[in-house]
Amino acid sequence: MKDIVLVLFPSPTGPWKVEWKVNQKWLKGNRNPDYAVFGIGLRDTKRPQFASGYFLLAMALQHGALFGIETVEDLAQYDLSNGRPIELRWKDEYLKKPVLRNITAAGPQDVPLTKERFCELLRGIVTTAGYSKNVTVHRIRKYLGSVIEVSAVLGEEEQSDHIDYFQGFERFYEHGYPGELPAEIEADILQIPELIEIRSRVEQLEGMDIDRASIATEKLKYRKALLRLRIAGLKEYQSHWVRERRDQRILNRGKEEPIISDNNVSTLAQSLIMPEIAKLSSLMSSDRELSFDEMLAFVDDLKTLCERDYDVFYLPQQNPVEDECPAEDCRKYMGW
Repeated sequence: MKDIVLVLFPSPTGPWKVEWKVNQKWLKGNRNPDYAVFGIGLRDTKRPQFASGYFLLAMALQHGALFGIETVEDLAQYDLSNGRPIELRWKDEYLKKPVLRNITAAGPQDVPLTKERFCELLRGIVTTAGYSKNVTVHRIRKYLGSVIEVSAVLGEEEQSDHIDYFQGFERFYEHGYPGELPAEIEADILQIPELIEIRSRVEQLEGMDIDRASIATEKLKYRKALLRLRIAGLKEYQSHWVRERRDQRILNRGKEEPIISDNNVSTLAQSLIMPEIAKLSSLMSSDRELSFDEMLAFVDDLKTLCERDYDVFYLPQQNPVEDECPAEDCRKYMGW
């Protein structure tokens, strides 16, 4: 975190606004053993989609990484009407910790999120959003560069709908695009001879007096094979799904057929269990600028989402109180 500087600046529309700087260490061709640092200042915005500084604030609050600031209420007390910015300080114990940490099924780790893991998460987000084309950071930068170049060169009113279509991702979007295999295909995958053979071998080893390491090796081999077959099956299913949808659109002469997306059902269920998701989704899909109080609420909702215990889900107002059932006539112990 030591390479990120968060600063609260005076604002004409609120008590303060957040801006930040990242110090990049350029290693290519660098002969300085202390590294050459190139700092990039980033102007933040009150549009949630691009409010990177407020995302950093939410993560910092969730980790308890800022000196003298523990809650959103602490931030709300700042008044910079005197015109002097305040540079926030990281607690010493957080200076060498990564901002974006890797996460596994066991929870977050104190190691940086790798590029491979980031790209994996990005692909999952894009698929969930309904896009059949993989999005990479390179493609995003390439498209942004083409938009800037066109708008800067043309001296007339821009008419680039066709360019936007072919260079963008609109043509890869399909409402309801599946991110999971149907149950019947999942069941068919489990009956593939390769998996049956490995399962049989694991059962034989477990019935023998053999070291646990050999059994663990076979189980790992099974998990890898199952993952590989599921990924291949999902890609094939998605490809057929998109083709059938587009073929039907041709036969319907361009008329869309209403569909019920499993993704929408899951999102509605999550919004009921975690109300902050509904609020964040609404803000992230809007292009309007938020007021100061709305931005504070935005940070608070982000922090709440980060602090969720995903082992068990509870409906609103039904969380355990001191590990006991919240119903007054119950009070059964619910701790583990």
